[in-house]
Amino acid sequence: MKTKKLYTPLQAWAAAFVGGPLAAVYVIKSNYSELGWEDWARFALRCGYLFVGVLCVVVPFLPEWFPNVVIPVAYTIATWQIVEQHQLSKEAIRESEHFDFQLNSRVAAVCLVSLFLFFVIISVWMLFLDATGIISLEELAARANKTAIPAPTVQ
Repeated sequence: MKTKKLYTPLQAWAAAFVGGPLAAVYVIKSNYSELGWEDWARFALRCGYLFVGVLCVVVPFLPEWFPNVVIPVAYTIATWQIVEQHQLSKEAIRESEHFDFQLNSRVAAVCLVSLFLFFVIISVWMLFLDATGIISLEELAARANKTAIPAPTVQ
C-alpha cells in the first residue's frame, strides 16, 4: 500500500522555479521527512533558512550588471539535483511499493504559498533597509525604470 507521497525531480524543479527558494526548501525537506530521514530533513531546513537569509541580505546589493536570472536558475538546478540524486527518481517512486507521486495540485499550492511568503519577507526586509537609510527604494526604482525596455508607442 502506497501511503507516502514524494515530489519527483521534475515537480521539485517546477516548485523551485515557480515558487522560489522557500518552495525549494519545502520540497527537499518534505521528501526527506517522507523517506524517514529526519536528520537530513532538519539539515535541509537549516540550510534552507540560511540560504534564504543570505539571499535576502545579498540581493539588494547586487550590482546592476548582475543577471537577474542567475540565482533562480542556480537554486532550481540545485533543488532538482538534490531530489534526483539524493532522494528518489521518478522511476524509483513508480516502482516502489511504499511511495507514490505527490499531486501536481499540491505542487501548485506550495508554489503559491511560498511565493506569497517570500514576497512578504523580502518586502519587509527592503522596507527595513529603506527606513534605516541603508538603501533607497526611490533610487532603486529610478534605476530600474532607467534600465527597463521602453514600451512601444502607438501612432
